[in-house]
Amino acid sequence: MLSNLKQPLSIVAAVLALLTCPMTANADTSGASSDSYTWSAELVALEESAGTAVVRSRTVNHANLEALAELPDGDRVTITWSGLTWGSGIRSITRGTASEADRFNLPAEFVSSEMDGQYVTFRVPVPEEALAKISSVEPGAWVTLTSPHRPAGWDEAVVDARPYNDVS
Repeated sequence: MLSNLKQPLSIVAAVLALLTCPMTANADTSGASSDSYTWSAELVALEESAGTAVVRSRTVNHANLEALAELPDGDRVTITWSGLTWGSGIRSITRGTASEADRFNLPAEFVSSEMDGQYVTFRVPVPEEALAKISSVEPGAWVTLTSPHRPAGWDEAVVDARPYNDVS
């Protein structure tokens, strides 16, 4: 009977070993540290004199449609991304500053929503060095931005940016 349990026990031990090992997915390609995450969006416009980028991304569950209808251009919002190691879509949008409970919160300025809330356009501050990296990107192309987990405020929302296909 003990010999019949060896194989299932070794499988359970292997699974437990995998679950307890630290995960390093995206460590080499995301440009994000353990204190940050990356997310991608369509570039709508660069506002270099203001140090901001206007970008568009999709929602993953028609995030707060009622709230979107009431938001005017320029309202400060907190975007919460879905995802485990990178922001994969907008999960929710809250007017003002949300709690720091979610590590994928992003302070932003609301610009507009379209297609019944399926896409949201918003403005984020981008550091000068990062703006230079994406200054050649044409509107309509995608960019990848890096944000810290739980940024302290608007000025810390984005720490880096690059063209979408630039993995260097």
